Amino acid sequence: MNGRLHRWSFRKFQSIIEYKAKLKGVKVVFADPAFTSSLCPVCGAKLSPNGHRVLKCKCGFEADRDVVGSWNISLRALEMWGVTIPPRKPADEQRVEGYSP
Repeated sequence: MNGRLHRWSFRKFQSIIEYKAKLKGVKVVFADPAFTSSLCPVCGAKLSPNGHRVLKCKCGFEADRDVVGSWNISLRALEMWGVTIPPRKPADEQRVEGYSP
């Protein structure tokens, strides 16, 4: 099954997911994935590597790059659905409770 999935084009896979979601009544939005794993989902600043897969921000946020990317994509999708997302402040203005830079 894994080999069959990898032979599909990504667009074909996307259209199958969209088709199945519509059958179940689930709304589908396509979010641009550009820069999603390099920007902090908390403050919006550029992340720096802190190990092989871990990224760290000046605001104290630290997570795996795949987690960061999926979090940012979900935030973009929520914005496309019209959900209000709290504004991100620049890293120097951001204060995380219990964290003092």
